[in-house]
Amino acid sequence: MQVTRDFRRRGYGAALLGAVVDHCREAGFACIQLTVLKSNSAARSLYDKVGFVWLEDLPPCTLASRVADQPERMRLPLDSTKNNGVIE
Repeated sequence: MQVTRDFRRRGYGAALLGAVVDHCREAGFACIQLTVLKSNSAARSLYDKVGFVWLEDLPPCTLASRVADQPERMRLPLDSTKNNGVIE
């Protein structure tokens, strides 16, 4: 999932992620797991705010632009008694 460059920094990513978290919680998921590139600091910051935690680094990869990057796996537990997924 991504927001087009011209529409970034307007809260759309937070709104989309909030909708995904709400949907997964309502569907009874125990957690959400994702992969993000370490170079994507904006996405990683958003995931941190929501409560995603780092699980592990994955093998390095080379992007289409031929730049090396490091993917990492993150997870958000969806315990309904906590306020995970709420973006303030």
